[in-house]
Amino acid sequence: MSPASCRLRAVHRLLLLTVLLACNKASVDSGTQADPEDTGSGTSDRDDDDDDGGCDELSIKVLGEDPPSVGDEWTVYMKCDDAVLTGTSVVRVDPVEMALVYDNVLTWQEAGECLLSVQVGSFKEEEMVTIGE
Repeated sequence: MSPASCRLRAVHRLLLLTVLLACNKASVDSGTQADPEDTGSGTSDRDDDDDDGGCDELSIKVLGEDPPSVGDEWTVYMKCDDAVLTGTSVVRVDPVEMALVYDNVLTWQEAGECLLSVQVGSFKEEEMVTIGE
């Protein structure tokens, strides 16, 4: 791996860490949240039929050129509404030869179309990506 590639990867990770820390600080500074009223019924206000975990908008976000070209790097993360989901991420590309995947960083290897899948905990999202020459 070239020194320039290592520096670029380090910059991407520092940028992602800065975004995550800023989001965390914003949620802490927004004040305290009132406890929900205990009705004693043992049920929550959330519909049990929802399989989205309470997200109105689940989306894959990337740091990198969009649309990507061969050789570009993407740092991939997932958002639930306006919150960045943290925890163990599983990032997959199908077909696998389209990109090298290291943690949540993709390096695009071939031009064409592929399916990008990202899972954080029980949240999973997929989207088609077109990689240029």
